[in-house]
Amino acid sequence: MPSKASKTWESPAHKRTVYGVLAIVAVAILFDGYDLVIYGAVLPNLLADPTQIGQLSPAVAGTLGSWAMIGVTIGALSAGAIGDRLGRRRVFLTAIAWFSLGMALTALTTSVLAFGV
Repeated sequence: MPSKASKTWESPAHKRTVYGVLAIVAVAILFDGYDLVIYGAVLPNLLADPTQIGQLSPAVAGTLGSWAMIGVTIGALSAGAIGDRLGRRRVFLTAIAWFSLGMALTALTTSVLAFGV
């Protein structure tokens, strides 16, 4: 009699694929969280040194952090519905590319407005 565990996976290849996707998602979530942690870590330097991205007030810095969380919320709420229409793999790969491009552009910004965008 087959065990319950053997019925869960269609094949060993299916199991590897599922674990591979879970690993990719975990890494993506890790980098997303890392991005926000880095913002918190460099924020004192951005506030103290206007030569980095310009004069940054605590109120504007808080607003920028809030925009990041609002963007994460909108993306999380819409990705599932869009993924159902366009295909989850396509949406996931597009999101990873968009996120990576955004991180690279953020590292190159020289103004508060560009940093916020």
